[in-house]
Amino acid sequence: MKKKLLRKLNCIVELLFEREKVNKKKIYQICLNIKKNEKNN
Repeated sequence: MKKKLLRKLNCIVELLFEREKVNKKKIYQICLNIKKNEKNN
């Protein structure tokens, strides 16, 4: 029982990490776009 619960928690944590990575990339990309736009203006 405990092992199953731990495994589920582990999966959730990994999923969250993956999502965070994606979010960081998106945020970074948005920041780059803003910088580009500022240079163009």
